[in-house]
Amino acid sequence: MYSRFTPHHERPTSFSTPQAQSLDEQRLEIDGDIKAMVQLPSQNQWLLAIDSGYEFCVARLNADLTLDRSFGAPGAGYFYDSFEPACAGLNVVNQIAWLNGKIVVVGAFFDFDVDRVAIARYHPDGSPDLSFNGTGKRVVQLPHSPRRPGGLRNGKLHSAISTPHTPLLEADGCLWVFFHEVDEHHREGRSLLLRLTADGALDPGFNHQGFAPVQFEGRDVVPRGVVRQGSALLVYGATCADADGTSLGLVARFNAGGERDMTFNGNGFVVIGDAGVAAMISQVHMLGNGEFLAVGTFGSDLLLSRRSADGSPASQFNDGVPLLANLPFQVSAVKALIGNGDGVLLAASIGAIGSRGMLIQLRGDGSLDTDFGAGAGYLMAEHESEYLALGIERSGAIVAAGYLFQSAYYAWLRTFDSTDRGTLTSEPPVSFDSIRL
Repeated sequence: MYSRFTPHHERPTSFSTPQAQSLDEQRLEIDGDIKAMVQLPSQNQWLLAIDSGYEFCVARLNADLTLDRSFGAPGAGYFYDSFEPACAGLNVVNQIAWLNGKIVVVGAFFDFDVDRVAIARYHPDGSPDLSFNGTGKRVVQLPHSPRRPGGLRNGKLHSAISTPHTPLLEADGCLWVFFHEVDEHHREGRSLLLRLTADGALDPGFNHQGFAPVQFEGRDVVPRGVVRQGSALLVYGATCADADGTSLGLVARFNAGGERDMTFNGNGFVVIGDAGVAAMISQVHMLGNGEFLAVGTFGSDLLLSRRSADGSPASQFNDGVPLLANLPFQVSAVKALIGNGDGVLLAASIGAIGSRGMLIQLRGDGSLDTDFGAGAGYLMAEHESEYLALGIERSGAIVAAGYLFQSAYYAWLRTFDSTDRGTLTSEPPVSFDSIRL
């Protein structure tokens, strides 16, 4: 059973924001998608990780979100790189972090033999940290599908992975990645939870080999991310769709040794879904005392479920019932999430209104925050675009980043002031009631 916040009538779907920046000022001189961002400590500068064709790009911004020309290539403010510079392939980035005075980039390297999780580490000026694997880069080799010497490669892909959407980089430099792999031994694919040591090697202390397979009752899983819950780990995503299109949103808990924690919700899993509906848990946001908010999609609806630390429904949130936000647009995916005050801010892909970035601000009870978007609770971008990463400045202002299409694709970011987050172009805000189905 689900409960909805249902509007009394249709909201308008055209919004604009105060143009503190022109479109040219929001658009960086970099062709690509901003996939991740992090604010540097003790200053208001930002680091960006950008997918950019066959290479990836790392950029540093000043407090006013202009490129810091002292960083990277001379006079540029950014640099391009590859996880495997000596090999032809495609690079994808998913995370950037500032850890112990170093820049860490996590992603994947796709070549014409095997695909692999990859890591790069840099000094603050953007030069490679050669103390990390001798090159500043590491492409992770799995024992069951090693890369073949160049002379033995025949152009056939022997192992393929999905990109690790939301990896977890810990304070000691260890890395957790939840991803999907198809190889010669697992033609239907399988999902793996991977643990790497601070030097990028497989950690044999985790499941005796550095990785553990994740399934739900024999069904394959579509991974989305991993987050820490005390001494345990939560991994999340969905089951692969079956013949009638059913997929179940999942959160599973693993202990430090790589075993599923059967005390979590009675069987190690939180499962949300119905027959004939595609459900997905796209983000998990940790709250106090081990509680967490699972956010994703249920069909074309936005789905939220707050859970207690043991995985059981949190009764104080919508009486323990999963919540569907009935918005006047379809939500096809939740791309990013960040805590904002007592609620959360989401970046979503929308279905029926074309490709425009959408921000949705929710209160702690799951209702739309009417202090956001001039009473609407959401803001739609004016141009073809997508938000893929979110940040909150120390002032409380929102930074949203992704890509903008204007005859070509550009890395794109913009700010929304903490006290003036957009104006509604037509009707006044509409109140929402919670209606039990």
